[in-house]
Amino acid sequence: MSEALNERSQDWSESFKVDYHPEGGGQVGGTLTIRRDSIVFVPAKGVLRVSPLAMASGAGKQNLEMTSVTGTNVTGQWLRVNHRVGLSEESARFRMTSFIPQTKKVRAAVGKVQERIEELPKPTPEEAARIEESRREKRLAASKGRMVRGAIAFVIGVAITSATYSAASKGGGTYLVFYGPVIYGLVAFFGGLFGWLGNKK
Repeated sequence: MSEALNERSQDWSESFKVDYHPEGGGQVGGTLTIRRDSIVFVPAKGVLRVSPLAMASGAGKQNLEMTSVTGTNVTGQWLRVNHRVGLSEESARFRMTSFIPQTKKVRAAVGKVQERIEELPKPTPEEAARIEESRREKRLAASKGRMVRGAIAFVIGVAITSATYSAASKGGGTYLVFYGPVIYGLVAFFGGLFGWLGNKK
């Protein structure tokens, strides 16, 4: 009898309406189903708003199945799920669309996931070192991507400002100063640069 009850307790699941926020930017609406041994996000059809970078990586086009969950964290209406793909560790971020009613249920559900994680055998020192190196490489890649996006935004802002100024100086009239992309570009570039330097050996 106790074994049958234990099997049923392992078979539970909770589903929530969430917005998935891929690393490349944007958001995708859908359903997040939390089980004790996996967390699966199923995107809703027609609710896809992601950046070209995230779109290129396939974010939001297919189900996101996280079967090797290594950690979860609930902060306010945000849920972060760390999961392993081979020796690489990925991180997925979700925003609960109905904050107050969902918070307690989500915390309870991920608490069961955390219980299972604590029951798993700990990685060997060699495996832990490889996992940490994988995390460092991902942080470096993310910082480089931020630097590239910042540089592109800065160049676009300066180019448009220069073009309108040149036209105004020749024919008279006003010109536009695109300070938004310029400021964003500088902040993103140097933020990425400091992140890259902080993770570089």
